[in-house]
Amino acid sequence: MFPAWRTTDLSIIIGEKSVWGKGYGNEAMKLLLDYVFGYLNYHRIAIGVVGTNERALRFYERIGFKQEGIQRDGYYYAHEYQDFVMMSLLEDEYQETRKRTGKSK
Repeated sequence: MFPAWRTTDLSIIIGEKSVWGKGYGNEAMKLLLDYVFGYLNYHRIAIGVVGTNERALRFYERIGFKQEGIQRDGYYYAHEYQDFVMMSLLEDEYQETRKRTGKSK
């Protein structure tokens, strides 16, 4: 978290495949985004997503995150490099997404 810049990085992992698709990620993100933009009054949230994780990329795009760039070979796991997709969400974009989906405060 960088309070002076009104920005933070975010990471969320739901490791149990048996609970994927049950809304836990949506609920966790709603709580986190409301807290960061509402209570902390931050302006920007940044995330990094492994480029081959198409499910996560769709999830964050649906919430309103925008791709900013690619860290080529920025992720290393199981003796393989993969690209890391950098994304961000600004407070006004989040408010617009909430209005569109009928979830405004």
